[in-house]
Amino acid sequence: MPKVTPLSVDAHDLANLRESGLKDSTIRANGLRTEGSALIFPYRNLDGEVNCFCRIRPHEPRVIDGRTAKYVQPKGSPVRAYFPKESLDNLREAGTSILITEGEKKALKLAQEGYAAIGLGGVDCWGKDGELIPDLAAIDWSGRDAYIAFDYDEKMTTRQNVARSMQRLANALRAMGVREVYAVDLPPGPDGGKQGVDDFLVAHGAQALGQLIEQALPVPVDGFGNTVIKIIPLAPPELGAAACHGFIGDFVRAVAPYTEATDAGIIAHLLPAIGTLIGPTHYVWAGNKQFPRINAVLVGRTNSGRKGTSLAPVDMLMERVNRDFWNRQRVNGLSSGEGLIAYVADKKEKDEDGNLIEVAVEKRLIVIEEEFSRVLANMGREGNILSQIGRSAFDSGNLATLTVNPRHATGAHISIVGHITPEELKERLTAVEMANGFGNRFLWFAVESDKVMPRTVPIPDSVFIPFEPRLRTLLLKGGEKKERSVELSVKAASRWEEIYLRLREDQPGLAGQMVARGANFVLRLALIYSLLESKPNKIEVKHLEAALAIWDYCAASAHLLFHSETGDKLADKLLALLANGPMTKDDFNKHLSQKQKSEVGQLLEKLEAWKLIRKSSVKHPGAGRPATQWERT
Repeated sequence: MPKVTPLSVDAHDLANLRESGLKDSTIRANGLRTEGSALIFPYRNLDGEVNCFCRIRPHEPRVIDGRTAKYVQPKGSPVRAYFPKESLDNLREAGTSILITEGEKKALKLAQEGYAAIGLGGVDCWGKDGELIPDLAAIDWSGRDAYIAFDYDEKMTTRQNVARSMQRLANALRAMGVREVYAVDLPPGPDGGKQGVDDFLVAHGAQALGQLIEQALPVPVDGFGNTVIKIIPLAPPELGAAACHGFIGDFVRAVAPYTEATDAGIIAHLLPAIGTLIGPTHYVWAGNKQFPRINAVLVGRTNSGRKGTSLAPVDMLMERVNRDFWNRQRVNGLSSGEGLIAYVADKKEKDEDGNLIEVAVEKRLIVIEEEFSRVLANMGREGNILSQIGRSAFDSGNLATLTVNPRHATGAHISIVGHITPEELKERLTAVEMANGFGNRFLWFAVESDKVMPRTVPIPDSVFIPFEPRLRTLLLKGGEKKERSVELSVKAASRWEEIYLRLREDQPGLAGQMVARGANFVLRLALIYSLLESKPNKIEVKHLEAALAIWDYCAASAHLLFHSETGDKLADKLLALLANGPMTKDDFNKHLSQKQKSEVGQLLEKLEAWKLIRKSSVKHPGAGRPATQWERT
């Protein structure tokens, strides 16, 4: 067995550290030690080198200038930031989110849980006059998200002072190019008392902290009342009443008394499932054929999102419509593009005369991935073509690989439904997949259930019976080979022109990229609503309005989930700098590299076109020509 270095802390300190949830391995790795009657926290720089600075936690707190001090440091020494050894790699890696807290123990506990953590000696121990201390300034903050998790205090005046300190720190971080700064709102401790992030982790666990981080709101900008950072709402968007038109609304209302699932969550499964039954037999023309293929991702927290719960009623309905079809064509385990093609690949066999003939293959398939993060992880592997095949499946349905043993699938009709948490989404969905069109071939549903039903009963068979005949008809017709075009009525065509102009408008940011296929989705959804009518003929205005209500919910969800303002790190940095007030090009250049300076002009024009900033002239006393400056709108 490898020899384990003994701990250098005594029983008193070890008990205190373990009470904060620290493991012996964490204590040992970070060099904590007892000297005399005090616990020593050695500090290290960003390169991991232990420096001469340390903070001390006396066993008996000292009284300094009439105040009790739990921690002290060498007299005359500068303010330093504490970097846990476990956090160093993430702190050095560009783009990684950073969590800032009070004190060494809290930072060690966060680092132990996998966070890139920094401990401050106090809420004001980060800098002076808006400038970060050298330890913090050494970090490349550009493009990162920063989370501040200061203690909850029972005194209102203390909480107000902490809020002001947090605001000043947030502004200093934004000036360094941080993408956004969030406040992690710790709840009161037992009996409403003080609580730090280490206490919270010990009492409630890592998952509960993850939910607090997920709920964190941006820290507002102070100064002249200019709060320019958009506050992201916690609650999902409101689903418009038009979405519950006809068959869809009847089903949602019928199962609602028996489930904690949200209406949006049920619809997110129901529409792709019905589109699968319809198959590639009907389409609406929009420059090309738009078949009723719907991809959707439900994004919600592990517990309260109720993603799996919202799938259950749809599964039960589809099994009653045709158990064999549903069990055979409802699959999961999406890992490669080749594997997806295999399910619907064209097949040929030799007849009695030895001639190759086409064999009928069921082309309808629905993939339901309750661990969609795995799919995104698989796409990130080198050589994996799942993203390309997924895009082709949505568009044409004609899939192929150019390999030694090529696979082909023509006329495939595949829908994909995924479940993921916000944390997994942020970690797994890369900017490449957002930009290359994989992400915008999905409807994004932010889901959060507010229903609490401790005692539920199975949905009675009688609830499903009214809906089965229509779906059996669609399933039967979906197996036909003949394609039929469904047109818009005269009134619907007029309404579509209005909707189309709105959906064609370019929108900035990552969210803008994710909602770039609104026109395709609205037509596909309207087609499904139309075909659910007992006597489908044409797409009417009511079908377009229902589809638009779904789209509006999903577009709002996308803006909630992908809330980078521009989708470009440098443009986001320019906006962050402008949070502190108007700036000229010379002002910008003080914060930029040589390469970034060459891109500023073009980006400012874009930001101005997107109406995120405005340009004006300002005359300074004694100066020559007026200077051009920009400010946030």
